[in-house]
Amino acid sequence: MAGAPLEGGIFKCALKTLDTALTDGTYGSRTFSDAEKGRLRTIFATGVCDYGKPDMGKPGA
Repeated sequence: MAGAPLEGGIFKCALKTLDTALTDGTYGSRTFSDAEKGRLRTIFATGVCDYGKPDMGKPGA
């Protein structure tokens, strides 16, 4: 999971829209062509992980 914390303890991440991820620095300074953005929207239709939010599926939480 790209961008996940190194400890790997995320059970279910909160999501944010791809459009948000493309503008909030999630991908650093990387820019994507329109074709690449279209492909990302297909792959991540429901959103991408927002590791700035708490784990949504941690047992006992």
